[in-house]
Amino acid sequence: MKKSRSYCLLFSSITLLAILGCSQSNEQRQTIPNFSVEQLNEEELGPHEVSEALTPQHSNLVQQIIANAKPRQDQIDSIYYNLKDTIPIAFRKDYLFGLIPGPHYDTRLPDETWPCYFWNDYYELDSVLYFSFTRIEESCCLILYGVTVDKSKARILDITMLGLHGGDGGWIESDYGKWVNGSTVNIVSPEYYNELVADANGYSTVHFDTTWVTINFDSKGKFRRRILDTVSFSTLEQLEY
Repeated sequence: MKKSRSYCLLFSSITLLAILGCSQSNEQRQTIPNFSVEQLNEEELGPHEVSEALTPQHSNLVQQIIANAKPRQDQIDSIYYNLKDTIPIAFRKDYLFGLIPGPHYDTRLPDETWPCYFWNDYYELDSVLYFSFTRIEESCCLILYGVTVDKSKARILDITMLGLHGGDGGWIESDYGKWVNGSTVNIVSPEYYNELVADANGYSTVHFDTTWVTINFDSKGKFRRRILDTVSFSTLEQLEY
């Protein structure tokens, strides 16, 4: 029953986000700045280390990724909804469980055996193979991760969280973005948070925050994330009972 309730909360949030997304014009959602890494002055936030002990050098790692994931798409917003191709438990145990998609998300990928990991896309760039997967986080959302692999040594080099789509309580987030070249993606993260505490007139404070970031991986497969800009404002919204 716990999982059933979680599914209901998750997909109710997704439905609400889809409605909010449709209310924006196509022109607004496609306005993603094509910043290059050289243009940025913000402090670098990564990369983090990936333990060798967590990345067994199985020779068929690359073949499994290419055989199951799809060629990479430029737009990544629709990729969150790919919940068709489940990543096998054996692959998750060998390569994913225990990895930390840092640097600012320090929780290790949990050892979950129910079907909550799904293949997305892949891209080959010289000696590095990039692939992404979606993970269902029961409590709130769909999370998109990016992973780099050393093709010659068949081992994972690095992992990062690219974005998420979902909500919990008064919080909703629906990230989207676009790849601007082989190793760089720009992500827009709009968040909505309703405190759900009514004043004397029945109004609650609502916060809107949007962050623009760029994420890239270098020739060694290490991810780096930089903040481009942030915009925040608050308003009042009448609660409906």
